[in-house]
Amino acid sequence: MEFLAQTPVEVVLRVREDKHEHAFRSLKLADNQTVEDEPGGFLLRAIVAPSVPFRNLLMEKSASVEVVSPPALRDEIHNQLRIALSRYG
Repeated sequence: MEFLAQTPVEVVLRVREDKHEHAFRSLKLADNQTVEDEPGGFLLRAIVAPSVPFRNLLMEKSASVEVVSPPALRDEIHNQLRIALSRYG
């Protein structure tokens, strides 16, 4: 996932799981990735270089994946979701 990649940063994602294991449990974002279980899902931490495909993946999974940090990436995804929601009334 290196298309327009930026400097690597620690990304923390809160992943919600309902009845089934979320695909992010087996998705390998980085060799240093960790998963910490919490009620209703897990936290995923990894050092990644944010890129267009990575952002697209976060948008695609936004109903169950929340960007906790870094703040700049969280704000970017939040703004994109807000814009998309405004188009649906």
